[in-house]
Amino acid sequence: MYPGNIELRLLRYVVTLAEELNFTRAAKRLHTAQPSLSRQILELERSLGVELFIRSKRWVELTPAGVKFVAEARRALAHAERAVSAAKQMKNEGRSTYTVGYCPCIDLHFLSAIRRLRPIDGTQFVLKNANYSELVSRLISHEWGAALMLFPVREEELASELLFREPLSAAIPISHPLAKKRDVAVRDLRGEPILLTPGCYGPAFSEYLLNQIERTGTYVMSHEAAGPQEAVHLVAEGFGIALAQESVLRAVKEHVAVQQIKDVMEIETGIVYHQDNDSLILQRLLASVRELRDRHITNRDRQLPISA
Repeated sequence: MYPGNIELRLLRYVVTLAEELNFTRAAKRLHTAQPSLSRQILELERSLGVELFIRSKRWVELTPAGVKFVAEARRALAHAERAVSAAKQMKNEGRSTYTVGYCPCIDLHFLSAIRRLRPIDGTQFVLKNANYSELVSRLISHEWGAALMLFPVREEELASELLFREPLSAAIPISHPLAKKRDVAVRDLRGEPILLTPGCYGPAFSEYLLNQIERTGTYVMSHEAAGPQEAVHLVAEGFGIALAQESVLRAVKEHVAVQQIKDVMEIETGIVYHQDNDSLILQRLLASVRELRDRHITNRDRQLPISA
């Protein structure tokens, strides 16, 4: 059936693997078996007569042809989702809502401020939680108007504005020796079980974070949590050490100690939207978000905001 009639399912498989660069994580996200995912992508490559991925025992990398294929596959998936969205909008005609997505690892105090925004021109904001991949997909398809996400976001169709930065921190069991240290560095994580929340981060930041941990010489993957609340609960139960923003960890810090990690880049949170989205609702939302940003950072004694 290839290449003239490639199923959308296969396009989604390729895009997801390109985001994760790991067959196990991609298969988990796709709710399929890893051998099945590997086999179907290999069959697609054979049918196309070109390799999309370079594989080794430790990593997966896109080929130049794969980069081109993924870019077009994303557009195809976006158009398909726009078709579905258009049909659903007809069903909901007359209801004036504007969906703002958010990833599970943003500071919920800021999210609460967004939720309290007054309707704009009668349009009510609806907030929806989703992982990085779904947020990107919904924005590219114009199904959602904007999203609060962790950076970097590198999809060329999307524009973004930085809201604030904050340190990467570790949630540590209170009985652990690191809980009593004044400063924690990446090297201190050597040999420690690490809990990650991959749905929060895009592939660029995930790759950076894993590289920082791996340079200690030992990397022990303990568990992949759905969100920071689950991760911190697992820390309290002794599963390992969780990494996230300080504000997120402190919000659920019972039975754990929170320590900043001093030698890694800060986590950036921002608002993301389609670069072709020039709606008046979005422009007014952006203006409101900038005001909230300035107030929010001042009230919580954060670092000075980045100028808009």
